[in-house]
Amino acid sequence: MNLILLLATMLLMLSACGGGGGGGSTPVANIIPNAVAGGDQQVTEGDSVTLDGTASSDPDGNITGYVWQQIAGTSVGSLNDAGEGKVSFTAPNGDHDLTFQLTVTDNDTANDTDTVNVAVSAQSVSNLAPTANAGDDIFADEGDVVSLDGRASSDSDGTVDHYQWSLFNKDTGESDPVLAGASSAEATATLPASMTTDTVYTYKLTVTDNLGATNSDYVDITANANPVTGQTVSGSIAIPPGNRVDLDTLDPNTTPGNNDSIGFAQSMPNPAVVGGYSRNSDDEYDYYSATLSAGEAISLLIGRKSEADLDLYLKTLGGTTVDASLSYDSDESVTVPSSGTYIIEVHAWSGASAYHLVIGENATAVASNGYRLSDDFVADEVLVRHKPAVKAGVELQLDNTLMTNLGMVKQAGQAGDIQLYRVKPQKNLQAFADSQLFSSRVRTMSSSQQQKYETLTSIKLLASDPSVAFAEPNRILKPLATPNDTDYGLQWHYPQIGLPAAWDETYASSAKIAVIDTGVLLSHPDLTNQLSADGYDFISSTSISAYGDGIDNNPDDPGDSSNPGVSNSSFHGTHVAGTVAAESNNSIGGAGVTWKTSSQIVPVRVLGVGGGTTYDVLQGVKWASGQVNDAPAPDQLAAPVDVINLSLGGSGSCGVSEQAVYSAAKANGVTVVVAAGNSGGNAANFSPANCDDVLTVSAVGYDKSLAYYSNFGLDIDVAAPGGNMSQDLDGNGDPDGVYSTLGDDTPTYVTYNYDYYHGTSMATPHVAGVIGLMKSANNTLTPDDIEAMLINGYLTEDIGPTGFDTSFGHGLIRADLAVTAAKNPPVIPPNLAVYPGVLDFGSIFTLATLTASNTGASGLNIIGVSDNQSWLTVTEPENNGWAWHLHGSCRQKWSFCRHSQCDDQF
Repeated sequence: MNLILLLATMLLMLSACGGGGGGGSTPVANIIPNAVAGGDQQVTEGDSVTLDGTASSDPDGNITGYVWQQIAGTSVGSLNDAGEGKVSFTAPNGDHDLTFQLTVTDNDTANDTDTVNVAVSAQSVSNLAPTANAGDDIFADEGDVVSLDGRASSDSDGTVDHYQWSLFNKDTGESDPVLAGASSAEATATLPASMTTDTVYTYKLTVTDNLGATNSDYVDITANANPVTGQTVSGSIAIPPGNRVDLDTLDPNTTPGNNDSIGFAQSMPNPAVVGGYSRNSDDEYDYYSATLSAGEAISLLIGRKSEADLDLYLKTLGGTTVDASLSYDSDESVTVPSSGTYIIEVHAWSGASAYHLVIGENATAVASNGYRLSDDFVADEVLVRHKPAVKAGVELQLDNTLMTNLGMVKQAGQAGDIQLYRVKPQKNLQAFADSQLFSSRVRTMSSSQQQKYETLTSIKLLASDPSVAFAEPNRILKPLATPNDTDYGLQWHYPQIGLPAAWDETYASSAKIAVIDTGVLLSHPDLTNQLSADGYDFISSTSISAYGDGIDNNPDDPGDSSNPGVSNSSFHGTHVAGTVAAESNNSIGGAGVTWKTSSQIVPVRVLGVGGGTTYDVLQGVKWASGQVNDAPAPDQLAAPVDVINLSLGGSGSCGVSEQAVYSAAKANGVTVVVAAGNSGGNAANFSPANCDDVLTVSAVGYDKSLAYYSNFGLDIDVAAPGGNMSQDLDGNGDPDGVYSTLGDDTPTYVTYNYDYYHGTSMATPHVAGVIGLMKSANNTLTPDDIEAMLINGYLTEDIGPTGFDTSFGHGLIRADLAVTAAKNPPVIPPNLAVYPGVLDFGSIFTLATLTASNTGASGLNIIGVSDNQSWLTVTEPENNGWAWHLHGSCRQKWSFCRHSQCDDQF
């Protein structure tokens, strides 16, 4: 027995040691991977939180899969990129302890787990006071029972818990009305039955929120004593041709028709003005059909934009979406792309309002309204600015559920400033998954339209968030020039604006002029000595940067060709920079407007392959004008530049974000000069040409006539040479374009040259350069000084109808006159200018705007407004003294506002 056991043991040992001949190798056991979920984190509500598992490893293979999941704490919703090594989410509001588990799998399917804890702290935010709204002023007769309505009062961070009405004032000795329901949102005031004098009773509404904060508002009741009764009116009322009424206006005095679907679309003539009404709850759609011509416009004018959001759609007869205008606080408009018969849809996204639908307008005469599917903007990106912080350093936060539903991921921007967010389409679609409307909408759209529709509807939802001041699309802006292959020519455009005489002057100082464009060829021999040491590249998207990186301090232009080596890049910024300040008296090339001074170009790159975005352009403007921007501290300018040149633009209205930046630039002493655009249409439809606090430049040719491509309109401030390459009016054998510095990057490397372009892009640097000369002659001039001189004719030659006109603004820029005015500033008396001359309220609008401005020197104060109509009264609100509200017997309200300073504008 012992022998048998010994032999068995020996055999086992031999086998285990691999003894003997011909045996195979023994398999090696897989070692499990090591999951590393990262260190625990402490964050603040609303922060973007990143969980990083990329430190996980596998000692004998590689990691093939990551799975993140939340295992404890308040749900944060779906994790972005949950199957990747890094995931992100937005910290929920409040105090929370969250735990997340990471599971990693290796190439042999073994796995391991690790956890990470995230502690979320709530921000300490003070209670916001409620907003009392006592309603519109009221006109009534003696003995009437007047309804007081405070239901529009609100509280952005809580609820209104208490209402209190009281008689605050009366302007005669008449008896007090009898007040009922004083502690309710809706109260009544019964006016005295027999009155001898018309009386204004002022009622005060005080509201209290759930935390005890209060706010008050006032409403006037104008009581008419001894009203005239028993009178009759006779005659006939004629309805102008083309005026129509919506079939289903919910008017109880009419028999409604049906135009609630495409199959029942109401036929309209062209042109036509339709008076209609739409309400989200029970009259959501109105459909019309009309035969339209290419280039005609359709405008939707909304009576109560503060209470309703109506949208406008243009469709084929089969229901396919052609275009749509989808804003949240403005009128809407679309332009017909080709002639044919179309369906026009008015849709009530929210609320209810009367409207006017204007069909068949000339599109060039219609100012841009709304955000359209046809607009050029980055699908899936939005610009957002929060409302002012309740206390320093604390930013109001977006609703966490809304951010999750929209798949929002912050891309750029700082707290308290404009921020850029990515909106993921699939997340947005998921947010609307239960909406039959959304599903039916996208089925009628192309894939690109669907992405844009999702972006614009996301903006609508964001705008409704109480923390949001505004939300806008990230528009794509492009250079506004047209190139030609001719490589030499004469600069006829300089004598046209009196430059030789201006060059004979002496200059005590110099200016810095930022060219915000495609960048500049820094080594061009006619520019290299004219460039500031400062410069920046603000192109944040690697897909258009051509360098493949993000923002940095290299403004050199690498080219913007979409087919490098085959088609030449535009080098648009280099051409613009050459007009501003190309070196002269160096025996090469041409000259720049400011060459006689020591002025410098500050190159800023914001346009890449295919153009650039609103966000990047605004970052460039902010950097050049001394505003908070995304560049790191070491790369900030020591002081703002003197002039900014923007030879770029895109379709659409001037966004809130844009206007804020341009107004701040002017306040910082920077004159911003922008191109009117090359569409041969109304500059009111193109941004930034339609923004305030900029100088908008139209283009003229050799003969000083408006160039065929140049935009025009009330937004034009001044004209300058832009050229016309279809002409050779000077007979020199070359096209009459603007000749300046350029480059050629075909086939493989850049050569430096000169060439002709034409466009409002070329006109703009003439004006920017002349203002640079003015600042070099007198560096104390402010943007207001320069604008006052322009308006009063000290800087220009009047080449159109006497005074201001819509082609040339205040005239053709003249460098000689401008430098003389700068050296000897004229005394310009204060001058009150108002626009428009007539306020037309139509039949449905209750609010309009009159802009008052001082086109002269300082010292003009408006101390009051009077009226000459018995039914009209004027009261001054509590603001800076520039605005008045006028109330009429038809409950109409006018707002006289200095532009961009009244919340209650039409």
